[in-house]
Amino acid sequence: MSPEISIVIAAHEAEATIRETLESVFLQEGVGFEVIVVDDGSRDRTGTIARALRDARLSVMTTANHGVSRARNTGLWLARAPLVLFLDADDLLLPGALSAMVRAMDADPERVACLAGFRKFVGSWREPRSAALERLSRVPETDTLKHLIGKNFIVNGGTLCVRSRVAREVGGYDASLKLGEDWEFWCRLAERGDFLPLRDTIVLLYRQSPAGAQMRLRGTAKRPNFAAVDAIHRREELRRRFSEQELRYRRRLAELDTYWSAARNELVRRNWKGFAEYLARGAVRYPDSLLQWRLMKPFLTGATRSLFRS
Repeated sequence: MSPEISIVIAAHEAEATIRETLESVFLQEGVGFEVIVVDDGSRDRTGTIARALRDARLSVMTTANHGVSRARNTGLWLARAPLVLFLDADDLLLPGALSAMVRAMDADPERVACLAGFRKFVGSWREPRSAALERLSRVPETDTLKHLIGKNFIVNGGTLCVRSRVAREVGGYDASLKLGEDWEFWCRLAERGDFLPLRDTIVLLYRQSPAGAQMRLRGTAKRPNFAAVDAIHRREELRRRFSEQELRYRRRLAELDTYWSAARNELVRRNWKGFAEYLARGAVRYPDSLLQWRLMKPFLTGATRSLFRS
């Protein structure tokens, strides 16, 4: 029987987490699925551990190390199901995740994707740090593209179930981007249609890794990495849909989101000096943003958690 959803896992040197991630997928019930692991040139036992699970629904292929975008695209071209979910090799699906997303997409065939919530964890998944349902409450029912080009409200692709056909039509991920490649991909998907927010559904445990490569790629307070913002806002499709005034406004929102997200990560790392630099430069570059409660609340909350974390 053909699968209803394909799970694509791009894995690079993920031997410490890949088994647990795959086991969380194989615990899914009530839906037919396949799992495609693309071992992106790992030098450790990632591929060996994945293959040892010996499940008929699992295929593992090893490629040269070309990066996460190329690996995800490889899995996308191999996917046989009409729906696809890109799961990171260190995150965990919660029971019932796939069936909830597949049902939602079947019930609303006009939607390009559906978006659910996640819980963050550091170390043990049994002690999740926070949930993202509050974030989902602010995700629009319509006009996904307009809102998404101003703010990455998706955060983790493991919460997004996408129509495979549309993902292929837009060309998959842009392998030239090293940061924000998922955000840019989601914006191209949103050009084709709206996403459906599943406001009361948490599907993922999202592992936080303060020393991760994404944090190192964010640039500095002096020179933030806006490559993904540039790629999103140079799309000709946006010129056709929105006025120049609207695009300038959305571009600025996107820069704010990128800049203050990088600042928040300095808090996660307890790098007080780095965070202070972001605040100082942000006060000069984006002075009005310091007065916006929705922007500053995560930093105040993060500071409190970091101060009292054991």
